[in-house]
Amino acid sequence: LKDNNFAETTAYFDDDAATGIHRTITSDTKFLEKQGIMDYSLMVAISRDGGKFQRNPATARFSKFMGGIKGTEANGVTEDTIQEVTYFIGMVDMLVTYGWKKVAAHIFKSSTIGMNEEIDTVAPDRYASRFRAFVGIKVRGVSEKCVVSTLGAEPFVTPMPALGRSGGTAAFFKATYREGAPDPEAQLSRNYWIGKDLARAKDEVAFYEVAKTLQGAEGWDVLKWMTPYKGVCRCPCEVKAGEEAKPVDVMLLRNGRDGYQTCRMLDVKIGQVTAVAGWQGKSALSAWMQTNTIDAVTNSAGQGFRLEGFDGPPEALETILSGEPGGCPRMKVGKKTRRFALQRLVAEEFLMHWIDFADLQPLGDEASNLLPVEYSEVILFDAIGQLAALCKDTLSMPVPQMWIGSSVALACDGGALPERSRALQALRERAAFAGGADAGLARVQVFDWGRSELNTVRSHALLSKEEQKMRETFWRLWKKGPLRLLFDALNMYTTQFGSWYAEEGTTEPRTVLIKVMDEDSHDASDLIGEASLPLEPTNGPVTLSLSLTLRGNVADIRAHKSEVTVEISRSQPPQDSRLAEIWHVTVHSVSDLPKMDWMSDSDPQVVVLVAPTMRGCYRKNFTPVVYNDNNAEFVCRLDYGVARTDVLDSVFSMLSLALEQHLDPECIPMFLPKVTSLPRWRGPKNEDFENFLAKLPAFAPEAQRQRFPRILSKMTSFPGAQRRVPRNNTR
Repeated sequence: LKDNNFAETTAYFDDDAATGIHRTITSDTKFLEKQGIMDYSLMVAISRDGGKFQRNPATARFSKFMGGIKGTEANGVTEDTIQEVTYFIGMVDMLVTYGWKKVAAHIFKSSTIGMNEEIDTVAPDRYASRFRAFVGIKVRGVSEKCVVSTLGAEPFVTPMPALGRSGGTAAFFKATYREGAPDPEAQLSRNYWIGKDLARAKDEVAFYEVAKTLQGAEGWDVLKWMTPYKGVCRCPCEVKAGEEAKPVDVMLLRNGRDGYQTCRMLDVKIGQVTAVAGWQGKSALSAWMQTNTIDAVTNSAGQGFRLEGFDGPPEALETILSGEPGGCPRMKVGKKTRRFALQRLVAEEFLMHWIDFADLQPLGDEASNLLPVEYSEVILFDAIGQLAALCKDTLSMPVPQMWIGSSVALACDGGALPERSRALQALRERAAFAGGADAGLARVQVFDWGRSELNTVRSHALLSKEEQKMRETFWRLWKKGPLRLLFDALNMYTTQFGSWYAEEGTTEPRTVLIKVMDEDSHDASDLIGEASLPLEPTNGPVTLSLSLTLRGNVADIRAHKSEVTVEISRSQPPQDSRLAEIWHVTVHSVSDLPKMDWMSDSDPQVVVLVAPTMRGCYRKNFTPVVYNDNNAEFVCRLDYGVARTDVLDSVFSMLSLALEQHLDPECIPMFLPKVTSLPRWRGPKNEDFENFLAKLPAFAPEAQRQRFPRILSKMTSFPGAQRRVPRNNTR
């Protein structure tokens, strides 16, 4: 039989019978491998007699499987065509050796077709491994049967309107409970669920169904961070606007935007390698292309994850993503270019944009709500607590996993400031680690399981040692992703909200550094000039001369008297605030800037860095970009906060509780400012992260440099298949 004959079919047997089949196949394939034999086949005959076939006792003395074995044939994802059958299984065509003709055919096919996992002329060891892996997927015990949870469409408003596609190919539909729906969850929110087209999520629904059977079991705590899943519903959906509604099977998942006025969400894809040849149908050529293009040139290689999507970005980031590339007026950034720009962002950059709420400046005195800078601190604090709990829960997983291509979502409300008393109470619960995973502030979830495997204890025992080793390696790599994200979020918190830095015995003045940049969409932005002034109220706008960088036409640059107008003020935090100090730097305008682009005027963006913190780094904020204007008006207020000492202490006490080991500020790298010049803002390097892991004994295996197992080099027989130690991609 060809693999395609089993594309939509899974054979279920009694658990003991399934184990016996796997052991027999493993024993036979290892014997054939030693003999140098490949290109054999598995012959399967099916008697669809409802399981009534009577076995011939005369065949029992030859093999307990030759006379037929009763099982269940399941077709499709929802397995709506299950029937009892009798299987006859045997291996045939076992006389082909891997001689010089087959070697030549392998060289020719792999160099022309390139799909090493699809061609039949491969070495005996690789052929045997591929054969066992396929049988392991298609022959299962009844305890592993995936029974899809189905529900009717009656509680929902139909037809479900389309919501478009989110990055991938699957369509989404709006699932809204009817008024007075009998489902008790309707009391929480009518828009709690969202529908995802099952036609593009067949592998994902199987993952969710197996996870439902394991949730709450000992060692599977990490599954509580999975996006909540209800089941599959067939209902009329508006697939295309203006066309008649069609019946669609939709998978009901937790609506990440529910409860938020405007959802701001990061889609962080975890893993240094996000494509493996031969895994979940990925061809060797496709895996090679993704590994050596997307993974190698994006933040996946640098920090072990990359930003795949950013819903509801702040104005400052939106102006960068939707700008005019290369200084070319009327040229807009395309969807793929925008996505690539996000993939290149390092954690300290996209986290800074995530907590940028300058767009939400309160109108008048709104003492009942948090201030924007308070909201930034609250969101980052809440996310750190949840990321720490997620990292701790990964340690208790009983068997390693292959969660290739899965993502961690960080979400919050980017459209409204939360009510003060409720938000502060939620933070107190988070600090004591008594609150739930979703406190209504930040929301951390793991999702996108289309190419992931939920490896159970039983299925792991049936794998070969090489396959087990491969899962152990990729699971260590996956666990390192959330850990690095936690580390960068902690660094961001101590940088943006830490106490002031001062050397012992000195009273170093606090400084504001203003840098005017020329934003470029396709390459690094150019520094036009900079200025500095003390951190103290200016009692109104002040105009500063820019110290220009001499790049390009030096004579033309020197002919300009570029200036920037800013204003510094300080406000008293509310009595119950978590912040001890709040400062404001308002950027009013820039004037007489030199022309930095060939085809247009400069595209200025002002970056404001304020006084070194406890880590020796500057707090950083930036204005939106104004395109093609050498005399740009901004009138943009940037807020800076200093957390109270007890709040800073609670960060590390919260981490100590979550990770169940003591942590203190010494685990954060110190970047001491230079004496001769103003210190520059910078994020942590990879060696800083390795030092951080070394202080966490529970995560000691993740501190080791990872090497890919031998089976991966077999699965990816192309140059550069084994990944090098990731380069430092921080800026």
